[in-house]
Amino acid sequence: MHAAAVIIEASSEAQFAAAKTLMIEYRDQALAEDYGIGGGGLNGELAVFPGPYARPNGLLLLAVLDGQPCGCLALRKISNNHGEVMRMYVQPHARGKGLAEKLMRTLIAKASTMGYKALFLDSMKRFTAAHKLYEKLGFIYCDPYSINTTDAMKTHMIFMRLGLNPSDNTA
Repeated sequence: MHAAAVIIEASSEAQFAAAKTLMIEYRDQALAEDYGIGGGGLNGELAVFPGPYARPNGLLLLAVLDGQPCGCLALRKISNNHGEVMRMYVQPHARGKGLAEKLMRTLIAKASTMGYKALFLDSMKRFTAAHKLYEKLGFIYCDPYSINTTDAMKTHMIFMRLGLNPSDNTA
């Protein structure tokens, strides 16, 4: 019998270490071919971890299944009222159990209580399953939101936003 999956906010050194380990796995397995496009920023984040993902402006969530961290999701501040959803990853053995959706729903709820008015994200075009989840949760496609967006990123990535006031989610 499997224990229920739970989503927790990382707050201890052990939880931050587990999240960092998951992000390294994400980098090495999912982003290895994308370093030249947009995947390379993670290395800088790992050097100052949890850095921008720490409270009061950031957030780091862990999905825990059978007592073991198996997924992560982060939020960082990009302006006074806007946050960026970052680094969603669920280990292959834990996929198909709704953990990514639980992570996203928890992050959205917490971001709203933190005072964010909108969330932004970018994703490699090849991550189509993730895009379907984002659409289901109300994210809409938008133009790139960072002044650091390169032409390669515009070619290989999608950009989305979610207004945390439901009336903000119009195309």
